[in-house]
Amino acid sequence: MPDAIDYQLKRLDHLQGIVQRLAGNSFLIKGWAITLATAILGFAVKDPGTTARLAFLAVVPTLIFWGLDAYYLAVERGMRNLYNTSGRTLATAHYNAAANNLPTADIVPESIGFCGWFCGAIVPATSTLYLVLLAALCVVGFGLFTRTVAALITV
Repeated sequence: MPDAIDYQLKRLDHLQGIVQRLAGNSFLIKGWAITLATAILGFAVKDPGTTARLAFLAVVPTLIFWGLDAYYLAVERGMRNLYNTSGRTLATAHYNAAANNLPTADIVPESIGFCGWFCGAIVPATSTLYLVLLAALCVVGFGLFTRTVAALITV
């Protein structure tokens, strides 16, 4: 019969897998955000008649990706905290052989709330990427890019 340590080690393996999947999802979201924003910017610069509309249209999915990325980061932080707590309890785990009680193997993440989500959104690794994307969209949307290129061509 497996003992408490085996259950806790398996639980730590599951938590580590969850954290890896969340980090991978966050990476994929960043890639999709860059791809979508770049594609829309390419179409916006190509057709001067729809530049502003397309560029500002891309702001919405960029903000959605930013929010989703912040959510994944907040959940990942919660899972890492749970992993750290589980690691500490593993060090002090005890098995009550008389009652045949095994420690819980439940994986219940911390609740995220607005503060956790917002902290995930303003982390430099997340906010820098999305602020640069939003700045590029605004530069193209307000026509600063086409005016600058036109001025460089005429010089």
